[in-house]
Amino acid sequence: MNITEPIRRRARTRPRDIAIIGPDGRAISYAGLEARINSAASEARAFGLRPGDLVRFDLPGVSQFIFALGLARLGVATAPSDLPQESRIGARITITNGPAEGPNELPFDPAWNEQAAPEMTHQPSSTTTLRVFSSSGTTGRPKYIPWTHALLSQLVHRMWLDQGATQGTLLIAIPLDGISGMAAALRCLYDGACLLITDLAHAAAAIREHQVGSLVASPFALRQLLDTLPQGAPPFPTMRAIEASGARIPPALAEQSHCRLGGTLRSHYGATEMGRVASAPTAELAQRSGAAGYLLPGVTLQTVDATDTPLPAGTPGIIRMRAELMVPGYLGATQADSATLRDGWFYPGDIGHLERDGMLILQGRASDLINVGGVKINPTDIEDALLTLRGVTDAAAFGVPDQLGLTQLWAAISATRVVPTEELNALFAQRLAGPTTPRHILQVPHMPRTANGKIRKDPLI
Repeated sequence: MNITEPIRRRARTRPRDIAIIGPDGRAISYAGLEARINSAASEARAFGLRPGDLVRFDLPGVSQFIFALGLARLGVATAPSDLPQESRIGARITITNGPAEGPNELPFDPAWNEQAAPEMTHQPSSTTTLRVFSSSGTTGRPKYIPWTHALLSQLVHRMWLDQGATQGTLLIAIPLDGISGMAAALRCLYDGACLLITDLAHAAAAIREHQVGSLVASPFALRQLLDTLPQGAPPFPTMRAIEASGARIPPALAEQSHCRLGGTLRSHYGATEMGRVASAPTAELAQRSGAAGYLLPGVTLQTVDATDTPLPAGTPGIIRMRAELMVPGYLGATQADSATLRDGWFYPGDIGHLERDGMLILQGRASDLINVGGVKINPTDIEDALLTLRGVTDAAAFGVPDQLGLTQLWAAISATRVVPTEELNALFAQRLAGPTTPRHILQVPHMPRTANGKIRKDPLI
């Protein structure tokens, strides 16, 4: 199935319903959205693009997102603008947000979505790529992951089965060019609901004006939204459901979200290679240390040791998983990538275990464990403790080699105030005694982050 077909059906049955509201407040009906998708497909064909081609293209706004839907209808795949230009994974053209700098580049023109065009139809095969998504790149080398029309359609359907229909207008506060953002946007449009796209600085006013009932955000975006709210402001009366993914949600942030935004906050654990893997309301996650969510139907999860030998059920170890929605591989895969996708399994790099009731417990990432004098320390334990200090909004723990090359434990915090040394020492004595006591604490204005909002620790070292 072409991922744009459900939008076409909605345009025929409820043409006047509002499909998208952009940052400028401009509303687009389902009939208008369908016309724009056909127009974009027609313009792309006029460029000489044909089914099976690949276009390097980012999706930072409403017009670009609609143009990408037009390319999808034509059977043309899109990929991030930083996708390497090697011949086997290269793009036919690159669409830029600035002036063209080469013969195969085109500057984006919103008018491509506005021209009258006949209805277009293309039915992709089960192997036709829709979008090449990029991993977060916390290792410094992003991976490029192709998703087909069929896989993404199945992911959207599974999201619907897991949580039901979109509740009211959906405000999306994560990038549309990621797997989570695109899947959430499509789920909303398939439901016939209204998709609201705006910047976080104006999100609170938009929630009230458009009576938003659902919100999709990263934990970092949640914090940014909370920072825009006046002190003492009541929660939004129309808010019913908030979904967060992309990083772990600190308990204090979950509590603030519940009190100040309203609705039920649900956390999702997953990966670009598989979509969602586990999910649960944060109220349930708070009851168990390291809880990431209940394993979703169709996902198989094992823990193994360093030799890939499966461990007994419930035994902590290296996590590996597989599911029908798992992508078969990476574009331009290197030898290093075989450690992540191999033998039909995906290895996310996490350490943990699955409890009897299906709750996934994470104990950190294998690459993040800090070896201090032979003691393996989970940075999450230190970060959770630091986040209990008044005013601390972000925390990161990491290892730094000293002059002799021995790893020492460091931490960094961002806070709304200067945290006194005596408070830090009291916390260390109470919760972080012994080798888990950081030798140095950096107080920084803002934490460096990836495009998806995850903290990058390498610039702090």
